[in-house]
Amino acid sequence: MSKLFFSEEGKGLFTLAGAAMGFAPSRVVSPRSPELQERLREHIARSKVSYSPGLYEQYEQHYNLIKLGSPDVEILAFPGFIGSPSKFSSNVALAMSQRLT
Repeated sequence: MSKLFFSEEGKGLFTLAGAAMGFAPSRVVSPRSPELQERLREHIARSKVSYSPGLYEQYEQHYNLIKLGSPDVEILAFPGFIGSPSKFSSNVALAMSQRLT
């Protein structure tokens, strides 16, 4: 039963763990940061009618912190590989707090 969760040899998928974690402002990792921030601002404004007043205020405050340069990108390092080569493999993926449509 224990082999389902852990490897006795210390190898395998379930023995991988995060090796490092960091946070950075999006402008550090992408030259498109101003464009993405503007799209985020437009999305928040466009969706205002569907948000409660408190949620809208929360998104506005979060956006203002992003504009000031607060960390909004999470960078994780681990001893493994996710995915396969693609046309995006040379780009840094940005995870913005809002889904941009």
